[in-house]
Amino acid sequence: MKLVATCILLITVAFSITLDFAKPTPESRICDFGLCRSDQLPTKASYNPKTTSIREMTLALKRDPANALIWAQCGEILDNHGDETRADAYFRKAVELGPNVTPVLMDAVNHDLVVNQMEEAFRNGSRILSLTPDFDSVLFGLYDALGPEVSALLGTAIPTERRAANSWMRWLLNHGSETELLDSWNWVARNKFADDDLAGKLTWQLWMRGSTREAAGIWADWMGADRGDYLNPELIANRHFAKDFQNSPFDWKLEQVPSVQATRNDGIEFVFSGTENVSFAHLSQFPPVAPGRYRFSAVVESNGITTKQCPKFHIYNAQEPAGRVDAATPEVCGTTPRHTIAAAFTVPPGVNTVAVRLERQRSDRIDNRIEGSFKVHEVSLRRQ
Repeated sequence: MKLVATCILLITVAFSITLDFAKPTPESRICDFGLCRSDQLPTKASYNPKTTSIREMTLALKRDPANALIWAQCGEILDNHGDETRADAYFRKAVELGPNVTPVLMDAVNHDLVVNQMEEAFRNGSRILSLTPDFDSVLFGLYDALGPEVSALLGTAIPTERRAANSWMRWLLNHGSETELLDSWNWVARNKFADDDLAGKLTWQLWMRGSTREAAGIWADWMGADRGDYLNPELIANRHFAKDFQNSPFDWKLEQVPSVQATRNDGIEFVFSGTENVSFAHLSQFPPVAPGRYRFSAVVESNGITTKQCPKFHIYNAQEPAGRVDAATPEVCGTTPRHTIAAAFTVPPGVNTVAVRLERQRSDRIDNRIEGSFKVHEVSLRRQ
């Protein structure tokens, strides 16, 4: 008998070790026979009991009273029969026995939200988010549909942890209101959970919603000491091209072109290879503006620009119908020493952002393959 028991134990241990490398799927029945540890149980939003009989589940509990999943199944069956009061005790016991078993915790969250026990729901939901990302979208959707104001979720239902906090912010980008985004961002930033990517995606989202001034203020705060004179009085960030470009409407977007080499050194220099009549419009930024008179300027120089069509800066409205703002600096051709080019323009009511873009149009001349170099040392955009 001892030999048989030892063999059974060894087989069970072998199965358990094997499942560390091949985690069972939600459809697998391996765990039904007690061959899984609690941390190996398949994660899924809700467990569907194989029976709806309270009597059968009660008998199952007598056979295995320490099984958290069975307690949760009993609670779910009672919920389905409309007996939420009795179900509550079963879910509490399930969570006590399986505090790290995410399917059990998820079933408890579903129950607590239905019976309006928000504190318990948020406690268990927070535990799930701390354990695994598998339920992020499910929990966030439930909170959005049934929970209180977002400010009440932060630090409770959403744990004060980097992974969960960032996942929540990224979910809100596509689902949250502007107020929810701003409240959550302030919390994330205050806890130092944010990064450049998240800050950039938030500013893009607000920019696309038309909240340009709010987005620019967030970006200025995010830059910290690197902001320099950004927003006071300059409206273009990174105007000396000294910092690596970030993915934000308020930093430079540079798209690479095979026939144009871009290098940052005391500004940004573009070297045209002479192999293509390139239509170049690949450096841009979208500063915030308000109705009024503005002046854009750039300190530039050139060396051997060969064609009739030469680089210039084009300023135009980026979101509203075309034609309301449309200004350009003089083109810079041939070889020129360091000098300033400028353009003045008026922003009418209803326009809250413009595009500032470096352009070179295709030439219709025979000598249309542009070569030479064009360098921008700094740019400026100020309200007059």
